[in-house]
Amino acid sequence: MTGRPGFATIQRVDSIGVDPGRSWSSPSLCLPPTVSGAQSVTIGLLGSIRSPVTSRYLNGMLAYAAVHRNVTVLDLRQSAERPRFEPTDLPAWRDRVDGVVLCVGYDGPADELIGWIGRSGVPAVTVRSDLIDPRLPALFVDPESIAQLAVDHLMARNTASFLHIGSIRCNGTRLRAEAMVRVLAARGRAAATHQTDGLILGGFDDEAMLAGDERLTELLTTLPKPLGILCLNDAIARAVVIRCQTLGFAIGSEALVVGVEDTAIAANATPSITSIKVPCETVAARGLAAVCEMIAAGRMSRPESPIELVPATELVPRESTCGRRAEPSALAGWLAYLDEHGHKGFAMARIAEDLGLSQRAFERQFQKLAGHSPAEEIRRRRLERAKTLLADPSVPIAGVATAVGFSEAAAFSRFFRKNAGCTPREYRRDVAERLPGCSARTR
Repeated sequence: MTGRPGFATIQRVDSIGVDPGRSWSSPSLCLPPTVSGAQSVTIGLLGSIRSPVTSRYLNGMLAYAAVHRNVTVLDLRQSAERPRFEPTDLPAWRDRVDGVVLCVGYDGPADELIGWIGRSGVPAVTVRSDLIDPRLPALFVDPESIAQLAVDHLMARNTASFLHIGSIRCNGTRLRAEAMVRVLAARGRAAATHQTDGLILGGFDDEAMLAGDERLTELLTTLPKPLGILCLNDAIARAVVIRCQTLGFAIGSEALVVGVEDTAIAANATPSITSIKVPCETVAARGLAAVCEMIAAGRMSRPESPIELVPATELVPRESTCGRRAEPSALAGWLAYLDEHGHKGFAMARIAEDLGLSQRAFERQFQKLAGHSPAEEIRRRRLERAKTLLADPSVPIAGVATAVGFSEAAAFSRFFRKNAGCTPREYRRDVAERLPGCSARTR
């Protein structure tokens, strides 16, 4: 447990190899035996269908439920960006769930939302830093890990100054901005920060909103170039890129823009936007497990830690910081194929044939575009998936071997030891020791 500026009690949690945004199967936290062995529960996800990442939180919960058959997930997402209710309302879903995972932002008085959730009479955990209150257990992506990834990337490009851009309507803005300031201060650098007045969701009107922001225009114009900009999310990053272009700055050389969440907004923008992947699936699965723990214990809260942090571990470089397309369309298609099939143990000839190439042409072109061989990419994906499955003690090791394309457990064990430096059982035991609530038993 550690104390950090801006937080109460914090517990740092390892991501354990889950690759956010990719094909994903099992989360990295198990249910306690009292829940997984006896009680059937229904857990709702409350959020907005307008958010580009809530579907990933839902997928994380569904994947958890696929392994733990006593858990049912109910989709409670709404069309509104923020929950809508009267101060005395009872939640419409209160009789349909045993607990709820909150993936919501709220810019009204916290007492109103906390009171509304409390009137449901069921345990709740929030999984977004938009809603932070000591009365509500929280688990979300570590803002300092996001700042570290962004600063490392931008400083490697000889950035002269730094700027964080968020929204005044989002608590996460303050946490991310403070983290960026701390990370840069530790390196003898400084960062400016700015909050937009409105809520930017990736719509056409975002451009007009930023064009009318005089303080932002002043910062973009006067800060020394190259200017490294970390944005709260990809929607803001896209709007900032357009604003910088309007002001005449070359994207990728004078203005280097980094988003967060690695959504389609970033990948499909022109120019494409460098973005930090956030482990939404891992966070949602752990949030679901936390709610189940509270149900099993008959509690409405978690006394051991009101806030847990899951680190972001990957930045995807694109044109907004590299000045050129870092992932050509051909490579993007191949990576999408490997997302779905790379862990299955297919022969390289089969993969190349599926992609319409000879094996030699596929290997040569992949190496040229990605900077490493397809065999290395496949090895990494199989290892990541194996680590994710091993983190769940309810999945037998033989089942993990099959899931990552090995017909024999012994061959899988040799592969894992060679690439991870320990046996599958040793890795599972190490995970159980680091994650509270997990059993160390192996099968």
